[in-house]
Amino acid sequence: MDLASLRYFKAVAETQNMSKAAKNLFVSQSALSKSIRTLENELGGSLFQRTGKNLVLNDGGRILLRYANEILDQYSLMGTELSDYFGRESTTVSVSINIGTHMLTTVLPGFLDRHSQIQLQISQNDFSMPDRDNYDICINGSTERSDDPNVVTLFQEELLLAVPRNHPLAGAPAIFMRDIANEPFVQVRGRQLTEMTNTACKKAGFSPNVILHSDNPSTTLDLIELGVGICFMPEITWSNAGRSGIVQRRISDAHMYRYISLSWRQSGYLSNGATLLKNYLLHYFQENPYGQ
Repeated sequence: MDLASLRYFKAVAETQNMSKAAKNLFVSQSALSKSIRTLENELGGSLFQRTGKNLVLNDGGRILLRYANEILDQYSLMGTELSDYFGRESTTVSVSINIGTHMLTTVLPGFLDRHSQIQLQISQNDFSMPDRDNYDICINGSTERSDDPNVVTLFQEELLLAVPRNHPLAGAPAIFMRDIANEPFVQVRGRQLTEMTNTACKKAGFSPNVILHSDNPSTTLDLIELGVGICFMPEITWSNAGRSGIVQRRISDAHMYRYISLSWRQSGYLSNGATLLKNYLLHYFQENPYGQ
């Protein structure tokens, strides 16, 4: 058993499919199958059971996966820590973002200009709260300010109504929730924004008339510009998306806010590169207090 066989095993366990795992690993399916068979022969038993088209871990496989995750994580942390010790700054920092990347296009270039040797590996998790121990740095949006001492609130932003520039509401002196009760909504398929929208509408006595869901914030903005519908949109993190055909309006009788926070890996070792990014972000938002 070696690290490669554990990586192969983990990939199959996560995808539950030999073909998908082989594609993700950039190896042939035959080579991957051979590695799994060799591992099972070495351990003395099968690790998977076939359920339809899926390969599902059995009890023995689940035990191995638990230890494989620990071994692979520790190996990665060892390499990072030794690189720092010997003066080689970690070149890759994993970053998870669930607030959309529009705002960050104004923040991260400055960091990369200062630290050109560091590569950022960004995962855009628009629709979920990631496990922060899977990433070096996490930038999240939440409807509540966190009381976790390891989470720093960077700023708060209001959700505003996004309407096409030629829509009657775009120039209205004031907008109330009752004014949008019969308007068609296009909505980003994300738990946080959906819940905030539904809650505000419910308090006003109606359910939003959602005619279309999109997995992509950019597509949602396209649809608003085309006049397909309206939606509630974060004031800051989407504000520099370059959409001249969209107007953001505040609702007079509904105020919705979310908190943008920074957290970092708590288990294991935080590399010098990740520490540099963490400190840069903290300093940046102290100097540029968005939403304050």
